[in-house]
Amino acid sequence: MLSYWRRVAAPIIAKVLQDTAGQPAREVRAALLKAYPFGPRKHHPYRIWRDEVRTQMGRRKLDNRVRKAQGREPEPPDPRQTALFA
Repeated sequence: MLSYWRRVAAPIIAKVLQDTAGQPAREVRAALLKAYPFGPRKHHPYRIWRDEVRTQMGRRKLDNRVRKAQGREPEPPDPRQTALFA
């Protein structure tokens, strides 16, 4: 289950990234800063916001537990490792 902060932040970030698609990175960052919904930019909510921005921009890879929680299919296991755990 995703945290409250991530559930609130994810659709806002997705909309901003969709609206600013094709624009320079500086303008995307400015739009993301302007869209921040949680008040002061500090503590846990801001850390979750920044983590979700990195995730949606593709700069952070999700582990299988988080990917399942977000409704995505997990990556298939590496076939070279099946012999190790058989």
